[in-house]
Amino acid sequence: MRGRVRVAVLVDNTGEPRRCVVLQSSDEALLDQSTCRLMLEKARFDPARDRKGRAVAGVYRSPRVRWMFANGD
Repeated sequence: MRGRVRVAVLVDNTGEPRRCVVLQSSDEALLDQSTCRLMLEKARFDPARDRKGRAVAGVYRSPRVRWMFANGD
């Protein structure tokens, strides 16, 4: 199985990821779901800042995440 996924992650004002949306699907539901699950569980961000330097919620748009699994041959 292989594919490329691109996601957007809503990041709150503390830097915690709160929601993930697939922007570009791999056409493999498992890969899309796994990408979002991992982003929400493992990713940590510095919060976005407004013009006064205050932490605010923001959106992180990922580059394409490339998945490749060996078939065990």
